[in-house]
Amino acid sequence: MWRRLGPDADVQAFAIDPNNPSVLYAGSQRVYRSGERGKMWQQLDAINDVTVLLAAPTQPTTLYAGGLHLYRSRDEGQTWQAMVTPSVSGPWSEGNFAQLAVDAHDPGTVYALSWAGLQRTRDGGEHWQYINIRAAVTPTFSSEAVPFSVVAAPTEAGVLYVAIDDTLIKSGDYSKSWHTIFVHADAEGLPAGAFDTHPTHAQELFVNGDAGYYHSNDGGATWTLVRVDIPRYVGDWNQRVSLPLFGPKGPQQQYVVVTRSRPSYDVPELFGTVYHSSDGGVSWSPLGSSLPGTRINGPVLDPAEPNALYVPTSDGVWAWRP
Repeated sequence: MWRRLGPDADVQAFAIDPNNPSVLYAGSQRVYRSGERGKMWQQLDAINDVTVLLAAPTQPTTLYAGGLHLYRSRDEGQTWQAMVTPSVSGPWSEGNFAQLAVDAHDPGTVYALSWAGLQRTRDGGEHWQYINIRAAVTPTFSSEAVPFSVVAAPTEAGVLYVAIDDTLIKSGDYSKSWHTIFVHADAEGLPAGAFDTHPTHAQELFVNGDAGYYHSNDGGATWTLVRVDIPRYVGDWNQRVSLPLFGPKGPQQQYVVVTRSRPSYDVPELFGTVYHSSDGGVSWSPLGSSLPGTRINGPVLDPAEPNALYVPTSDGVWAWRP
């Protein structure tokens, strides 16, 4: 069943200590830390307006946080240092840092993505280099193109993916060179946060959509639409299916968030439901009832308990315990 853990905040970012699953972090107007799997939360007052958090996989006391600025903590969030990144001119020069990624084999290589483009450090945040994503491939993107998702391959050093407008591009050399691997068929383009890789299979890639998600098992050369076959609402409701989260039982066990919105009202309605599949996406069933709040973020597996989930929402963090 679902249980609300807190904190009393609109949680836009969430992270789990990779070496201690009892330690949770939630990002909102402030950063919150729990050392008891969400039973109690401590507000960390050093930084504001956090939209993304990253816990370094091999450096458990190191955290990166992004929002209007980019920060690093080396003491589990107790103190923070503002990162000095290169200034960028142009229409997106003041964009928020909305995505963070760390290289699978080099914890000192971190990528920070904002609307302005991509920033990269190779020394754990001491020095940063700006990567002009809009000019990364030929033909180049327009100055109005928005990069919104960056993912480092979990099993391959130096491999990085960036989603920009309706296109997915890839680098295999720490962002020095790029090539296009996918152009989305949806006329509205790729929605924010709509790309991911399989946690253990480097050639498996995923892009989400309205009716389900697209899956490639050959590194992006070919794609198949995996439909999430659930009842659709009648009327002026929009629907978006998140990327799949794979459970501890392997590819047969999957979770997605289906978000439904009705923007035609004076106050737009939006809510999400977590769906579960135990047969590799052939059939789906809701995991309890819809969650409250106006925004539902993607589920995160609890590494300490099989089949348990955390879901950050605009009404705090919720946990699913079977």
